[in-house]
Amino acid sequence: MDAGKEDSSLKKPLVMKSLVFIVTTILCFLLFQNAFAQPASSKALGMNGSSQFVNCGSMNLSGAQVTIQGWINVTAFKTASPFITSFAGIEQPGAHCALRIGDGTVPNDRVQFILYDGFTHYKLHTAQALTANKWYHIAATYDGTLMSIYINVVLDTTLAVSITIVANNTFELGRNYDNVRILNGKLDEVSAFTTALSQTTIREWMCKRITPAHPNYAQLAGYWPLDEGSGNTTADASGNGNNGSFTGSPTWQNSGAPIGNASKYVYANSFDFGIGATGGDSVHFNSTSGSFAGAHIYRLDSVPYVTAQPAGVIEFDTTTQWGFLTLAAPAMTSNTTTTAIQ
Repeated sequence: MDAGKEDSSLKKPLVMKSLVFIVTTILCFLLFQNAFAQPASSKALGMNGSSQFVNCGSMNLSGAQVTIQGWINVTAFKTASPFITSFAGIEQPGAHCALRIGDGTVPNDRVQFILYDGFTHYKLHTAQALTANKWYHIAATYDGTLMSIYINVVLDTTLAVSITIVANNTFELGRNYDNVRILNGKLDEVSAFTTALSQTTIREWMCKRITPAHPNYAQLAGYWPLDEGSGNTTADASGNGNNGSFTGSPTWQNSGAPIGNASKYVYANSFDFGIGATGGDSVHFNSTSGSFAGAHIYRLDSVPYVTAQPAGVIEFDTTTQWGFLTLAAPAMTSNTTTTAIQ
């Protein structure tokens, strides 16, 4: 059955706390992500496209390597010049290291990565277009010789350059350069590193919160989980003191980004794997047909922000939540069927 429809098997008592999620695919022309789960406890920050953004103060991303990454959901792309939607980074006179979407000569729904070496701006944009009102994980890296952009951990495009980045200025969330470019949409789990994260590391941490166990934690320059849910500031969880102050009252919202405390993944055409919790519960996820780029299971160890028991559900866990993310192979999209094992 489709993910948006009710599964009648969930109306029955669950004797075993174990679930199997079966995924099938149908042909399509675009890469597509499908995430589904009980609503999470984490928050996201919404901006209105004109006056709301976050100033994280001065940050130095100058040097030989960098990564900027996070989750974004664009409500509407810009329709007037310069057609730029800001994501995160530094974009001030004489200092540029930023992720954004669109440009004057780039379609308004393509991700763009911009670096500056004191003389020249280097710009790289994706072939894949984003779709409005959908969550994407975007990561941009520079390793000293290669600029790269990943969409949902899939490498989209690269540019070979050898420069020293000049970017020591104000780091902003949802705004770069001026208010015309402010994001109309939502952000979650934004981070910056003074090293180029590998594709494997990005994949390993895409669906879970950053902790000191991260292999590049020592190079973490800033990390904004955006989970406060109230107030007009957001903490830099990296410990570097780049706390964000709000301009124009960005709005706290429930996040739909697939982020948990733990996650597992398989990147293959088919998969069969699971994840457990300390209380003994576990979830299993397998594919029965179709072609996939990969899949993630993530677990959130907290009370959900929606605590009302859904209609027809007999048993409802208020302490552990489970989420599932499928990434379809190129030229495919995914439909999801769920089955509860009794």
